[in-house]
Amino acid sequence: MSRRQARRETRGLRSARASRGQALVWLLGTMAAAAAVLWGVYNIGQLTNGKQKAVNAADAAALAGATVEARTLNLMAYNNRSLIANEVFMIQTTALQGYMQYLSHTADNIEDYAKWIPYVGEVLSAILTTVEKVTAAIEKAMDVAIPAQVVVLEGLKKVTAATHGVLATTASLMADKAAADLVAANRAQFGTHMDAGVSVESRAAVKTFTTAQNLLKWKAFTKRYSGSERKDAADVLLASRDKFTGGPRPGSPLLTLNLGLMGFVKDGDTRLVSYDRWETEDTYEYWYWGLCGKPPLPCKKYEAIGWGRGNLDKPSSRGSTWSPGRDAQKRAYREGHAHGGWSGVPALYDVADKSASARETLGVDYMIAVRRERKATQTSSTMEVNKSVGSVAGDTDMDEQLLGQQLSALGKARVFFERPQAGIGDSTAGALVRHDGAKEYGSLYDPYWQARLQDVSYSEKLAYMTALGMSPTGAAAAAKVTPGGQ
Repeated sequence: MSRRQARRETRGLRSARASRGQALVWLLGTMAAAAAVLWGVYNIGQLTNGKQKAVNAADAAALAGATVEARTLNLMAYNNRSLIANEVFMIQTTALQGYMQYLSHTADNIEDYAKWIPYVGEVLSAILTTVEKVTAAIEKAMDVAIPAQVVVLEGLKKVTAATHGVLATTASLMADKAAADLVAANRAQFGTHMDAGVSVESRAAVKTFTTAQNLLKWKAFTKRYSGSERKDAADVLLASRDKFTGGPRPGSPLLTLNLGLMGFVKDGDTRLVSYDRWETEDTYEYWYWGLCGKPPLPCKKYEAIGWGRGNLDKPSSRGSTWSPGRDAQKRAYREGHAHGGWSGVPALYDVADKSASARETLGVDYMIAVRRERKATQTSSTMEVNKSVGSVAGDTDMDEQLLGQQLSALGKARVFFERPQAGIGDSTAGALVRHDGAKEYGSLYDPYWQARLQDVSYSEKLAYMTALGMSPTGAAAAAKVTPGGQ
């Protein structure tokens, strides 16, 4: 080996030894940068997971609260329907008593003539006498039953009105309780240790935005309709009657024969007068052609065969004589039964806004805010891995800078009305659809109120951030805060 080659090999060894020191510095720098990136990625992942947990908790709590409100509306609807059913039964009983009186008079009067019919007169007389006695007994028994029924019905109306009054003003607070219980139930507990988890936001400013607004919206959503505002309740009541009390009772063609010079006429009906009075009447008359007036002119003359009437209102009044005011109607008025103590068509709670423009979007919103404390999210800061060491070589502190030291989320759900409808491809409709196939809009007469999650609007987000002390146009907007703090 020549001297020149030896010098070259010596310089190569020296260069290798020098480069080894440079690689170590580079490696240390790369490892430090990798560690910083690792902690950054880890922290972002933990904060994202924590934020998602807060959002999920807020959504679940909002849906729980809205479900309570929806079930409250359904309960009120069931109660309203039960009161309407009771009212229908009340008028059925009153109409039945009047009809028993009508049958009793009819059987008694026809029996006077039927007994003279050859061969069958005695049999018909016995049958009609039995009918007269049975119907008269039922009529008398109902003089005791109807007042007792009125007392029970009026008591139920008062209890329902008081209960609905409480629900219409405080059900939102029950929704808050259900939402808070759900949030608390999702916190892990190990023995005596309770995981920090998530909790309902309790700041006064946030409560004003959520709890107070929920209460105001809930109170404004329903209204008690009384006095002259009871038209909808009266319409539902009238539409709920059965065939017997639901319209005129003209009688069968056999009972209303027209023989030219003579015939028979049957009238009967059940009427609601001014929301506060029921009148039910049945009459049966015989008519024939005769002469009336001066000078005598041909006219129809009427003779009463059967009559019966029932009246139901507050003061036990008899109302007035029905048209056309012949002898049968006058007898029914004089001898009809009058029952008191009935307060009229019940004053019921229903949705406050019944305008056509509100039908499609009718509903009420429920909102709740939750918070997840910083210590509940395991980041490098909460584990104190990156505590500042005060070294001039660099600081390992990577504080997440969460505003308020928490992750926050706002949940919103909407209570809405939706009855299954035929002909729109709803496979779950089943027997719940209306028989007429019509679209039904929300009211407190049918229990089809439901709850679903709803998007939070920009204005609501802005109000929530303001309540948290954040201002999108202020200093907080420029501060270094993670998305979790927003």
